[in-house]
Order: sequence, then C-alpha cells, then structure tokens
Amino acid sequence: YGDDVLARALDRLFQADRASLLTRVVLHAVKTEGVDLGQIHQDTTSVKLAGAYVNQRPSAVQLARGYSKDHRPDLKQLVYELSVTHDGAVPVLFKAHDGNRTDDTLHEENWQTLRGIIGRSDFLYVADSKLCVSKTLMNIDRNQGRFITEAANARDNLLRERGIKMATSFQGVEPTPPRSEVPFRFSRAWLMNELSEFQLGVFYAFSAYADQPLLAEDPDIFARFCDSPEVVERLEPFGPAQNNRIRRTLSQLSALGLIAKVTLPKQNQETGEREYLKAFRPLREEEFTRLTDAAALRNALGVGGEPQPEIES
Repeated sequence: YGDDVLARALDRLFQADRASLLTRVVLHAVKTEGVDLGQIHQDTTSVKLAGAYVNQRPSAVQLARGYSKDHRPDLKQLVYELSVTHDGAVPVLFKAHDGNRTDDTLHEENWQTLRGIIGRSDFLYVADSKLCVSKTLMNIDRNQGRFITEAANARDNLLRERGIKMATSFQGVEPTPPRSEVPFRFSRAWLMNELSEFQLGVFYAFSAYADQPLLAEDPDIFARFCDSPEVVERLEPFGPAQNNRIRRTLSQLSALGLIAKVTLPKQNQETGEREYLKAFRPLREEEFTRLTDAAALRNALGVGGEPQPEIES
C-alpha cells in the first residue's frame, strides 16, 4: 500500500457512479446496525486549497472563491455538505459542491435526495438558519416533510446577548401608548413572512371564517370549518383531506401568537357532564402579539431611531 495505490483508487472512484455506491453503503449499514433514520442533521463546511488549478475538468466540482468559513477569502475552496443521523451520527449523505455555492441553495436538493434514500418524507430534517428559504420550506411542507431550523434561536440569542429579557407570556402587560403599536406591527409582519404557504392559507381562511371561537375538538364543528368555501378555496392547491394538518397548523399559529387559543365548556349530551374543549379565535383589537418580544427585538436591532424602554416579563 502506498500513495500510488491510493491515487489509482481515487481515480477509479472519480469515474464510478459514486451516488449509487454511497446509497448501497448507507442502506447496508442501516439494515445491519438497525440505525434509526427518523431524524437527520445537515451542515456544511468549506475546505480551502492553495495552488493555481488552471486546468480543472468541467465535469468536476469547481474550486472557486466563496464564503470562507476558515476566514480565508483569498483562497479557492470546496463546499462540503454532510447529513448524519441523530442516532449515532451515522453519515447518510455527503457531497462536495463548487466553492462559490451558498448554503441556502443546497437544502432542497439535499432533502429530496435524503427522501429517496430513506424511502419516506416524514423524517425530521434539522439544519441551521440557511434552511429558512420560502421555496425550500414550502417544498418540504408540500411533500409532508418535517423540519427544524434555528431562526428563532438566532433571534433569541441576539436578544440575550444584548442583555434583554425574553417574555414567556404577555399576561399582565398593561396597555401601551400608541408608540408601541409600531413594534407590534413590525413583529407581526416579520412572523407572517416566516410562515409557509400552507400556514398562510390556513391563517387567512380562518380569519375569513371565524368571527367566534372555533371548537377544534368537536368533530362536527371542525369538519364544517374544513369543508367551508373559505378553507376549500384557500387550500385547494395542497390536495384533499387536510383536516389533521389544518388542526396542527392552527396550534402552530396560536403558539406564534397570530391567533388566540382558548378553552370553552361544553355539556356532554350522553353523560350530562361538562367538558372543556380547545378552541381558536382571531385576535381582538386590544390584544398584542408577543408585545414584549417585539419591543425587545426592535430595541436590539435599532429599528426606528431612539431606543425604547425595556418591558419586563
């Protein structure tokens, strides 16, 4: 064994169908070791190289200058992408890209390839904030995929670094002067821009339909809502039978503070006992969505001139 043997092996590997070879290796390892593919983590790094490299093959990955994670923008590089399992950090997919390729352009192709390897769409795809591209998230959501990204964590970490307290609830916050309406609207617009197309469709359909609380846990009432013209027209592009997905989305919208979640009493006709069911309703005029977080975010980012007083949680 020596450098020549390694070089010849690399030459043969370059000419081989590496994608098929990798898939076979991964599937064999998964089957042999019983690896859980329910959660996949993705990340990239840059690999810097020195030298001219003037005669690169057009079919090969191209060395180029790009965003350098090694802080060497003067050198050419490759972008190296790796996806591993949460169970044991087993590599499932790894690929080299041109040195000027940006992370936000990788996720859609990577997720589709993982979907083909794993054989299903419902695995949890975990990646950093570069995953937050509307087209990519819409595609994953449209194909019944799941994802976690750290956009909210990045925002919260920024606020904490600035020494700003994050509110866990807006209960007990006194009505604020008109000036505070600006960060509320700013926060709402920012949140709306982060929603997927399906979440936006549910939000607007719900806003048009519900002038009173919607009992999500009453099957008949919720079915009437899902079959209403407002919902059917908005969600038609996503296909039929979306009731469970709509219910989950309403819970997500309430967690974001874009609609209100309440508990309402209802008498059981068979037992006569009072039950308490989950319901959703649109926000009222006097309600402020995550007011304290919005004000803190506005202060931290320096939006709108003078700093505002911090709102204690």
